[in-house]
Amino acid sequence: MERKEKTKRMGEVIGYDHFGRGIIKQEGKVVFVPHVKKGDTVSYIMVKEKKHYAIGRTIFEEKTLCPSYQECGGCQILHLSYPEQLAFKQEKVKNILEHYTKYSYEKEIPILKTEPFFYRNKVILHIKGKEIGFYQEETNKIVPFSTCLLLKKKMLEVIASIRFFLQKEQGLTEAMIRVLEDQVLLSLKGTLSKKKISSFFLPLCDILFYNEEALTKKTQLEVKIFDTLFVVSKDSFFQVNDLGLKKIYQTVIDFVKDTKRGIAFDLYCGTGTLSLLIAPYEKEVYGVELSKEAIRNANVSKKRNNIENVSFFAQDTGVFLSQNKKTPDLILVDPPRAGLSKKVRQQMKECSPKYILYVSCDPLTLARDLEEFRESYQLENMVAIDEFPNTYHMECVALLMRKE
Repeated sequence: MERKEKTKRMGEVIGYDHFGRGIIKQEGKVVFVPHVKKGDTVSYIMVKEKKHYAIGRTIFEEKTLCPSYQECGGCQILHLSYPEQLAFKQEKVKNILEHYTKYSYEKEIPILKTEPFFYRNKVILHIKGKEIGFYQEETNKIVPFSTCLLLKKKMLEVIASIRFFLQKEQGLTEAMIRVLEDQVLLSLKGTLSKKKISSFFLPLCDILFYNEEALTKKTQLEVKIFDTLFVVSKDSFFQVNDLGLKKIYQTVIDFVKDTKRGIAFDLYCGTGTLSLLIAPYEKEVYGVELSKEAIRNANVSKKRNNIENVSFFAQDTGVFLSQNKKTPDLILVDPPRAGLSKKVRQQMKECSPKYILYVSCDPLTLARDLEEFRESYQLENMVAIDEFPNTYHMECVALLMRKE
């Protein structure tokens, strides 16, 4: 029986959705088509149809710098020039703020650019037999690659060595690589002996883990941000773009400088980076993070930098807010992509700080949370940072001030 060929269609791309997919109107239905540019008329086929929308795929896809672009799923807007990417993200933040909140914010939201290529300092790769790569989007199929435009070049050298190793030895299942200031942390998982792993990989890195066991005396990376030294463990959260993190942190510092010196809570503080960076501008800072390992890192960094006015708590945010008796002047939050829970939002409102400073990696959950505070707080300032070039992801920093 012959397989029926899908009908080819033509349509003009009239805009983008929040994921960077092109929007085409066809027969009263919105069709989302990846890897197309606004203003182009493209040929496509339907791959999924729902009642009110459909997903399409282009037939003659534009060539890009990456041969794995169409399969990998790690990038979504690589086909756009960097100025086009920045314009898309700036418009995206503006639209989300207008559609999902009722703030009257008339300022232009600036977007701070970073380097579009070779910026990621951390990657997790999957391994099956001799193949190493990323999972194809929404599958467990490995997409091998010869190069990646997002990863630091030092990281690509390590991956090339792993690929060489796999031609002779199979048994690895995962590789995590983190590169900070040319220091390499490599964490491998698999079924091979420690002896084989050590003899091949120890000369390639500064820190080596195998199946969660440290095979080197050194277990933490060190990185200097501005004039402050930080330690970073294997599993600690740390921003993946070196230039991007400096622009995020400088934005936070600039916003904090404009607030009255007082008591600050830094919720979801991770390894304490922001707690220690804002310490010179506050009387007291309380950093809160659930991960005990991250708090250990934070306390080491605090000691290394001789900072006295910061205290760290390995505690759930909600528990901390319910038990702490201090009244904060500023609450700084840098939550996971899911944003703040309803309980934490309510507890923050009960604390009633003069300022709320919100660092977010998802504009949609940011907008939802900001709207929760709108009755009591006005939006003073907002900046977007292109922390993740060639993807639809980005960071935002928003400053709220309590209405008097």
